[in-house]
Amino acid sequence: MSSVLTILFAGENPEAPFNWARVSRDSGKLLQKGELRTGEAAPSAAAADTMLVLPGSEAQIKSLQLPASSDVQARAAAAYLFEGALAIDKEHTVYAVGAGAGRRLVAAVDRRRLQRWIERCNEAGVNPSAIHLDCAIWPVSPGVVQVVDLGGHAVVGGGSLGSFAIESDLALALLPSWLAQAPGEVSSIQVSGLDAAAIASRLPQLAPMVEPVAAVDGLAVLCRAACAPPNYAPDLRQGEFAIAGRKGAKVGAWGFAFGLAIVAALLQLGVMAADGMRDAQAAAEISAANEKTFLQLRPATRRITNLRAQVTAALNAARRPAANPAISSSVLAADIVKAHPEVRLDEVRRDTPGQLVTLRFSAAQPAALDAAMADLGKMTSSLKIGQMQTAEGRVNLTVSMEAS
Repeated sequence: MSSVLTILFAGENPEAPFNWARVSRDSGKLLQKGELRTGEAAPSAAAADTMLVLPGSEAQIKSLQLPASSDVQARAAAAYLFEGALAIDKEHTVYAVGAGAGRRLVAAVDRRRLQRWIERCNEAGVNPSAIHLDCAIWPVSPGVVQVVDLGGHAVVGGGSLGSFAIESDLALALLPSWLAQAPGEVSSIQVSGLDAAAIASRLPQLAPMVEPVAAVDGLAVLCRAACAPPNYAPDLRQGEFAIAGRKGAKVGAWGFAFGLAIVAALLQLGVMAADGMRDAQAAAEISAANEKTFLQLRPATRRITNLRAQVTAALNAARRPAANPAISSSVLAADIVKAHPEVRLDEVRRDTPGQLVTLRFSAAQPAALDAAMADLGKMTSSLKIGQMQTAEGRVNLTVSMEAS
């Protein structure tokens, strides 16, 4: 990773000119800046050294109680907690969650707009590894809300309490209702670039103290914030828009299979040792150690009934995908499932003696299935997609492709 971060600041829409800046990761100091119009190439940088910052007005951010065990579960739950509160069509909405336990910030954004911004970056020759909303990374002290005018675009930053961004005139009108819903105590409201007295007059009598602060250089503030974004700020490059770490996924799967093989070997050696020594205590100790290792590798296993049989079954299950002629002849299906955790591969069928392979995918939401099929279509030109259907609460479709 370079010591320099390249930041792209999106305009009011994906086709508008971008502003870009190179900053020092250590100090946040602005090293270089410029404007990027459609068709122009951005300053070259690796994905890990590039970030895209979107206007906060492009998303809705809420602080939600999400005691989920994973980000995937948190995003799925957010879809229900945002129900009826979005102007975006449900099928076009994607969610991103910030880090945390219990209460977390969740951003809802239009999938089509986000995809277009990513495409715009790709057209300029860069692929940002992180995408943040300007209002979500705006730095504030705990309990402080800042209302800052960035030239007609106002950022209302509340840190982990949440944030939003909108036209400056509308921000004044929305601030009272937003404060009433803030999930925590606000000690003061700092105002920069707007009339602090006008804001105070709109708030109820017992509202937090409103105080004017000196004008700030919005670009400099955002550059420093982008170098170390707060962990509560949702990164929009997650879920279907994440840069997939396929190599890591493959290593994890092989590592699991290798671990099972070790357990099997230890089990066999343990049995041999126990038989040779005829020592019941030694056999019990070896058996207990093997059971403990197996439960660590297979946490979903409720209890050990027959360790030898359970290890054999797990090994067979781990080897089955590699033995399936359709998957062994084409890794595309496996890659799609790894890249889209919300999508499930329910059936694989190969029509012998020909090379036609039929696969049935399913997902809880049509959008996840559409995204997976779009990626699969990019990988092969022989793809034929059937009609989407609903069964047992999940949407599914069947695709046919030529096996390699």
